[in-house]
Amino acid sequence: MWLLVAVVLAAIAIVAIKLALRPPETSLPVSSQIEQALSSGEPAVFVFTYGGDCCASTRQAFDNYDQQVSIALGAYGSRVKVVWLDTSLEDNESVWAMADLANRFGVESVPSLLLVSAAGERLWVNAGLVTAEEVRAGLAAALGG
Repeated sequence: MWLLVAVVLAAIAIVAIKLALRPPETSLPVSSQIEQALSSGEPAVFVFTYGGDCCASTRQAFDNYDQQVSIALGAYGSRVKVVWLDTSLEDNESVWAMADLANRFGVESVPSLLLVSAAGERLWVNAGLVTAEEVRAGLAAALGG
């Protein structure tokens, strides 16, 4: 009986952690989110991810990626603007806004992280799956600590 209770509590804890680390929802169009971040006068991190339907192993990889990035960005939340870009969106405005940003700063794959300086210069791009520690290290190197 106690084992069952422990398993249920562990499952609840895992779900709570996943919900807490989920990227925030916004009603702003993607182009507006990008424009606001780039004109904020602060460094900006753009997280190119994929939230659409896919096979179980790909879904797990992107969920893990999102979680690792969320954990790492928690330490930088007050120092950077963060914009989550779901590349599964199919409306033309979103597709073109993400494509323009990717082309402008040399983002070539998904998942990717893009760090842009307050002056609008590319500081760092990381393509592919990452751990929270790799994201922290990249941000620390690009932001100076």
